[in-house]
Amino acid sequence: MDLHRADDDVVADDPFWSVVRRRHPDLTVVLLPEEPPDDRPPTPPDEARARATRLAQAWAALAPVLAATGVPGVTVTPPSVRWAVRDDGEALVLDKALPGAGPELLAATALRLGERGWRLRPGSRGGAARLDATDGHLELTGRSGAAATTLSLAAPAVRLPDDVRREVRDGLVALVAGGAS
Repeated sequence: MDLHRADDDVVADDPFWSVVRRRHPDLTVVLLPEEPPDDRPPTPPDEARARATRLAQAWAALAPVLAATGVPGVTVTPPSVRWAVRDDGEALVLDKALPGAGPELLAATALRLGERGWRLRPGSRGGAARLDATDGHLELTGRSGAAATTLSLAAPAVRLPDDVRREVRDGLVALVAGGAS
């Protein structure tokens, strides 16, 4: 990356950098070049919907494990649905916090996913149980803490226009609410 000293006129006209220059004349202001535009094509909407459906199906497969925890309300409240920014786009993520559930939930989750061919990486850090798992497409992250055990299930990243992103997310919300897990 080529770095160039900022043009003094550009700095003088900028409301932020002009104050910095006035207060700190000894500093050299260097402006980085703009990032090139992202020319990767968007994900086809049908592919994004299929990824969301697969995410909902994987979550539904975990529903019996969650229900067996004995934690009140687990099967009543669906997981939260969000978009998470990744290097290659945005990924749909289902999150669920289970107060009162412990490392036994992660062990049962690992057993269920292992039966389905997922690659498992159980472990612990700082005395807290952890589980990372993938089926090659979806990724599950589980953490067992003092207050709750959390599960996050993520689909591969997609690149979508805002309206399609909203529609895909809303469709996933409906799918997981229908499964009531």
